[in-house]
Amino acid sequence: MSGEDRTMLTVVNIPWDGTEAEAAEPESAPVAPLSAMLDETMRLVRRFVVTTADQASAIALWVALTYVFEAFECAPYLSISSATKRSGKTRLLELLETVVHRPWLTGRTSAAALVRKVDADQPTLLLDESDAAFRGNPVRRGAAWCPQQRV
Repeated sequence: MSGEDRTMLTVVNIPWDGTEAEAAEPESAPVAPLSAMLDETMRLVRRFVVTTADQASAIALWVALTYVFEAFECAPYLSISSATKRSGKTRLLELLETVVHRPWLTGRTSAAALVRKVDADQPTLLLDESDAAFRGNPVRRGAAWCPQQRV
């Protein structure tokens, strides 16, 4: 597929009163196609974490979601689990910290600190060992939520 064939993202002002929409002025920096960004995220994930292509695709889509989260009424969270130790859960959370919108990677936090942090900064939460933090299931888990995740 040539460069001219790729679809570029365009910012469009969508009015809710039924009037005609206007395209926003293009920014000076070139915009990469969404497909290229998703492919690059998938390559990054598969370079450092052993996943299937479908898992890497789901992770890449979830990363993209963290940047447009406020446009949705509800959104999925990413649950990272394994029955065994040393299988790459923490590595994936560390990798996600480099690519998600407003990351906050924490190993242990209190429920009160979590609420204050979300209220103040609206971070993408990357919780390592979330079962220990919330006294839940003994299976070792990581979890990731978008800003203002509604539960």
